[in-house]
Amino acid sequence: MQIAIVENNIISRIGEFEEIFANVELPITGVTITWLEEHSGKVVNYSKQHDMELQKLEESEAYVEDGSVYVVKVVDLSEEELEAKRLARKEVNHTTYGFITTEHLNKVVKEKDFDSIEEATSYITSSNATWKAESEAIIVWRDAVWAYFYAEMEKETPFSLSIDAIGEASPYIANMPTIAW
Repeated sequence: MQIAIVENNIISRIGEFEEIFANVELPITGVTITWLEEHSGKVVNYSKQHDMELQKLEESEAYVEDGSVYVVKVVDLSEEELEAKRLARKEVNHTTYGFITTEHLNKVVKEKDFDSIEEATSYITSSNATWKAESEAIIVWRDAVWAYFYAEMEKETPFSLSIDAIGEASPYIANMPTIAW
């Protein structure tokens, strides 16, 4: 653990605990924050609270802020970094919601005893009029669902889709087109 010796908010030394306090008798009960402060020591922080969506940490010279010692500073993400993050999120949303959409399509057609959306749409060439009509309805519905998916992906603002809310009760599924059998 890195320790800084700080007196009057000025860092005089930084090093490993064992190095800094090599010649100091340690208490039998162990080192506490109070003991450390009594010996002008502060733990060196390699992290700092920040908004990970808009900021990042960069290494810096050690400094004292609000009674703590840091070796990182918080900086705003550049426009390029924000755009890269937005595109990465959009790709994750696209992949995740694409999977959810496919699963929903398969779940709904299984109610009519089809194994998958692919099987259900394959009956479009059937000579059985009932099966062909069902397949036609499924194709119209499937196309509407995918049009809804792409519309949602286009209008989605960065970070707005919540991966926590993707179950059957989610607004995404609830607002999907339904099929009329």
